[in-house]
Amino acid sequence: MSNYYLKGEERFGYFMSIAYLAVTKIGSYKKFSKFIAEDIYNSRANTIIDIGTGPASIPIEITRLYKNNISIFAVDPSKQMVFLAKRRTKNYKNINIAIGSSRKIPFNIKFDIIFSSLSFHHWKEKEKSLRYLKGFLKKDGEIRIYEYNKARLSKIHAPISQHSVSKEELEDIGKSSKMKTKIKINGEFISARFIP
Repeated sequence: MSNYYLKGEERFGYFMSIAYLAVTKIGSYKKFSKFIAEDIYNSRANTIIDIGTGPASIPIEITRLYKNNISIFAVDPSKQMVFLAKRRTKNYKNINIAIGSSRKIPFNIKFDIIFSSLSFHHWKEKEKSLRYLKGFLKKDGEIRIYEYNKARLSKIHAPISQHSVSKEELEDIGKSSKMKTKIKINGEFISARFIP
């Protein structure tokens, strides 16, 4: 698959990738990164993969908590994002990055946790992707989705609320994917654990 995007999915070229990297350095995103990293850390997972990693900010944050004692894999459909992510993680021996997507994982291993942050709302075939990703989970593994909470965001920042998901959307997707769904809301953040 040379093109990792489906028609209608937001594409990140060079300038969008640089702009996104700048966004990862602001307060709200840093708070979100910490929330995700701590949630993953509390799971005590050994092998994880980040789907739609962008500039690899979350894998870097997770590595800091684990002190390198975790194997992290990450994929992104954008060549420019992968270039930035590899450049930012060149000194992290536990982070492996490649071009890929929620429909194409280039690693032939199983994971304790497959997660995605601020990417899931872009996926055109969410249920199909979740069913595909299920095949990469270890026996007791799970898929975790981290997004901005649509209910909260639509009240505060209505123009960007399309870059978020609601509790109801996550529950419906879990049901149609035939997975148990556990949802946690933390103010402006929402997370879902999809358990086969």
